[in-house]
Amino acid sequence: PFRDCGDATCARLLVPLDHSGAVPGRLSLKVVRHESPDRIERGAMLLLVGRPGQAGTRVDEYAWEASDLDLILLDQRGTGAAALRCRDLEAATDTDAGREAAACAMLLGDGRAFFRTSDTVEDIETLRAQLGIERLTIVGSVYGAYVARRYALRYSDRVERMLLESPVDAAGID
Repeated sequence: PFRDCGDATCARLLVPLDHSGAVPGRLSLKVVRHESPDRIERGAMLLLVGRPGQAGTRVDEYAWEASDLDLILLDQRGTGAAALRCRDLEAATDTDAGREAAACAMLLGDGRAFFRTSDTVEDIETLRAQLGIERLTIVGSVYGAYVARRYALRYSDRVERMLLESPVDAAGID
């Protein structure tokens, strides 16, 4: 259920840690909804942002609006208030962080296997179903554009339209 949180409504989306069900556990992801005052039908535009660890529900620099759609913001797994924290990796240089990345993987333990793009794609599908919306409009920026494209490849019948800013090929990056 959504509750008032200022200029929007907020909720927690409970998703399985492992969507296959083999490993127990759940994650609680923050969702923010800005309701459209002109909404005639139930519809939604999901905004996916793209900097590592960036809270998707705190996007002051974005002012996306669609008069007939609710704007949905999601903290993807491992981001926002529930972000995975590896201080040494966060302080490392972008081009030479091998040692710090390995140490972070050890710190996170076996749970690190469930913070993949494919897991986030399944989280988005869970969100869409929970919202009771047949098809999403998705706006994706950088990594969010990559996630949006992966979602569209997996659930093409659930995408109304997409707008991608600085997209990365859905086949992946080297």
